Amino acid sequence: APAVRVGLGEEFGLDAGTFVEGKMVAALRKLGGDYILDTNFGADMTIMEEASELLERVINSDAVLPQFTSCCPAWVKFAETFYPEFLPNLSTAKSPIAMQAPTQKTYFAEKMGLDAKQIVAVAVTPCTAKKFEIRRDEM
Repeated sequence: APAVRVGLGEEFGLDAGTFVEGKMVAALRKLGGDYILDTNFGADMTIMEEASELLERVINSDAVLPQFTSCCPAWVKFAETFYPEFLPNLSTAKSPIAMQAPTQKTYFAEKMGLDAKQIVAVAVTPCTAKKFEIRRDEM
């Protein structure tokens, strides 16, 4: 997430807003990461899925509108808890991390000649709700 790339540096005494993506990649490699991937690809997949779903909803006169994003697990939990009447408005698309992790174990593993069972996906994110998301039964 962009917030991590600039916020993490402050924890190590760098000026606020210092871009530390390169330092993060180096640190993750030192911790044993063989491949360091950004979730931008997952974000693109989520956007494409949400756009496709919105198009279907607009074309289908019986569809529920407006469509709300479902890419933030904190927002989804908030809606489930306090506004369940809006659940039909939520997109069925998963969050960028939830989209990208399985893609790493299928497409990426195949392209790189890796055993998918040996892939461990780790996410560095500013949002603690991501831990809640991965524990959901539907994930």
